[in-house]
Amino acid sequence: MRNCMSLLFGFFLLLFGFQTLKAQHRIHLSNIDIIAYDTDDTEIGMFEKVGSNSYVYTIIEFTETTEGFLETLVTQESDEPYTMEDIKETYAHLVFVSDIQTIDTTSWQQYDWFVQTEDTSEKAVNILRFMGNGLALYEELLFQETSNAVNSSNWQVDDAIWLEVVVLDFGNGKEITLLNEEDDIIFFGIPLYNQIVMVSNEIDIDFITSVERNRYPVDDYEILSYLEPDYMHKIVKDETEQYRLYDNFKNDLLQQSFDTIMCSNYFIVGQKDATYTIYNSIRTKFETPNVQKAYFHDNYVEFLTAETSAYVDIYGNQFQKLPQKVLNVCGTVSSISHQISKNEDQKYPYSVKVMHRNIGPQGDTEQTYIFKNHKKDEELTFINDTTSDYSDENDEFTGAISGFPNYIKVFNGRKYGLYSYDKIHHDKTLKTTVSDQYSLKRNVYNDLLVTTIQELPVKYDRITINQDNLILIYKNDKVGIFPQQKKSTYQLLERVTSSFYKIVKNGKTGWLDIKTMKEYF
Repeated sequence: MRNCMSLLFGFFLLLFGFQTLKAQHRIHLSNIDIIAYDTDDTEIGMFEKVGSNSYVYTIIEFTETTEGFLETLVTQESDEPYTMEDIKETYAHLVFVSDIQTIDTTSWQQYDWFVQTEDTSEKAVNILRFMGNGLALYEELLFQETSNAVNSSNWQVDDAIWLEVVVLDFGNGKEITLLNEEDDIIFFGIPLYNQIVMVSNEIDIDFITSVERNRYPVDDYEILSYLEPDYMHKIVKDETEQYRLYDNFKNDLLQQSFDTIMCSNYFIVGQKDATYTIYNSIRTKFETPNVQKAYFHDNYVEFLTAETSAYVDIYGNQFQKLPQKVLNVCGTVSSISHQISKNEDQKYPYSVKVMHRNIGPQGDTEQTYIFKNHKKDEELTFINDTTSDYSDENDEFTGAISGFPNYIKVFNGRKYGLYSYDKIHHDKTLKTTVSDQYSLKRNVYNDLLVTTIQELPVKYDRITINQDNLILIYKNDKVGIFPQQKKSTYQLLERVTSSFYKIVKNGKTGWLDIKTMKEYF
């Protein structure tokens, strides 16, 4: 396999135009005359001419500092200089810096680059993409047939490597480009007058050629899932006790400091005083002024301004309703169910049976809590107005609305109140063990007589749960949020996004952040 390839002159302007983009690391080496390399090694030999047939070898290395950044070390060998014959004997390929083509274009962004390797097939390809802002991406893609449409297809990412762009600047517009993963050079490219030379020691290249930008479309969120924000973005406190975001070479990526910086695979959010600034993870800033609060929300950022609340995606598009997610859940998980029962013939008519279904040899459990302070003329339900509640370990992923089974809603025919009961601090005494038809064990514990605890008096017009699992309490045409509030406070509480609600309080219109319960007017 050959690790070296050549391209027609017409293509190289497209690839290396990214040299004009911001945030790439640039190393100045104005004294280099010859670049030498082998096709089976990405170590670059660089030589300075110091005599008619005398060349000094220059070494470039990337080493990690004590701060965790990459430091560029450029050293010259102090031994006897090389002759041209020595260089040709040591390296298979030589390029004179004077032969490097000067580049001045950014049209490379219109194209992707197809990398032919021994593993390439009709359904498995390798693509090199230049993402801008000093970043590139090498992807291994697999072709997947879809089942919901005839002749439709989808390229999915099997693996991907994010690379940092490093430019070796020899002066007078003569430059070569390295694509690095940490301190390793994965690719380097040299633009010449009639060809591009690209070399990779990590990847066995047969050839590489440009293709139209979306010939191999993939989901951008999928490729960003391979980004390693802890490595690609380093948050460092500066001398003013503010935070800045650096790349691995300690280039200041955002060109400003913040009180707080948060990074995910998809976004960067900086907070300065009471204002938030939002970027996607390839450092494109979104022009959303006067953001008062922002949260990561799945693959989006949820934000609040004085005028609105919305979600923003990695392209800067804004939504007030997110697309429905497709979820895969496990069918064999632990679960818990609650059942309220009423028996008017008993002294204590109301009880709750709690059943735990466990995955494992310990078996299931069952216990009944008998309420001794509720009468038969009361109506007891869970907050969602049902007498049964089921939850399992998948609820965390599906966002299922909880019935809050530890709370009991009491209705006296006119008003509602809320009570709770203690299921933890008591002794468990085993009453019996039974097995079902599948020989699964269930431990049944003795019934417990408990007194429920009043959380809210029976004075409320309504008590409900909404889609964000907020317990809403209504009284006298006002609404509040329990347990953070024990009073019905707002004339209006209207959901706009999952964290931000429009409110009217004492006649003033504003916003409520339900995560912190902070009000904005």
